[in-house]
Amino acid sequence: TLNDTAFVEAARVLAQGASVAAESDEARLDYVFRLLTARPPSPKEQAVLLARLGKLRAQFGADPKAALQLASVGEAARPESLDAVEHAAWTALCSLLLNLDEVLSKE
Repeated sequence: TLNDTAFVEAARVLAQGASVAAESDEARLDYVFRLLTARPPSPKEQAVLLARLGKLRAQFGADPKAALQLASVGEAARPESLDAVEHAAWTALCSLLLNLDEVLSKE
């Protein structure tokens, strides 16, 4: 699911929703985490995920072309008002969350 276009697009659209649902990183993370797991992140989970978000921002900040490419995956239109680096960082974080065992239904 990490590289499947449908899942990447789902993560991208989820990131778009988070960008309008809350203003702070903590509130956005709480919003996305609750949508996917039906519970708030623990303080440890929040710290780990916010640290990962910082690394993703640095990674995409160093490669804006890759950021725009990720932020444009799929058929849903990408709002031009969203910063591509920020959108890509949140897309990658949402993708990570979508792939948690707690979120995926496994048999």
